[in-house]
Amino acid sequence: MAYNFTQEKLEIKEDKKLPTYGNCFIEFNNWNGPSGLISTKAKIWVHRVHPIGILHTSIEFLRKLLLVDGKPSKHNALFKIQEELNYKHLIRIPNGSNTEGNSIGFVVSMSLLFSKEVLNKLLERKIEDTSFDFDLPEEWR
Repeated sequence: MAYNFTQEKLEIKEDKKLPTYGNCFIEFNNWNGPSGLISTKAKIWVHRVHPIGILHTSIEFLRKLLLVDGKPSKHNALFKIQEELNYKHLIRIPNGSNTEGNSIGFVVSMSLLFSKEVLNKLLERKIEDTSFDFDLPEEWR
C-alpha cells in the first residue's frame, strides 16, 4: 500500500537499536499519560530505520494488532498468535516499564512479525492491511 506522505498526518518514530536487535518499540503511554498508538491523530505510522530507510503502515492496522477495545492488552491479536505458534519473542512488555514515568509499550520482533507463519495467522484472523511498506533511500534504488 502506497501512502501520500504529503497528504496524511504521520506518527514518526525512530529506534536506533532496531537494526541491531531486530525489535521495534511501540509506545502507548509516556509520563503516565496516553501517547503513541493510543493518542495519535495520525493515519500512518512511520518508523525510521537509520540509515536504511523507513517502515510504514496504517495506524488502524497496528491498533488491530495491539489493542483490545482501544486499550493495550496482553490479550491482543499478536499475543494470541505468539501463543498459537509457541513463539517466545514475537511480542513482549519490557521489564522495568514505567520506572520514573518513562514509556510503556510493546516490543515487537520485526523478523518474527514478517514471518510467513505470523502473516498467515493475521490473514486467518481477517486482520486487514497486513502489508508494511519499506521505502529505500533514493540512492539505493
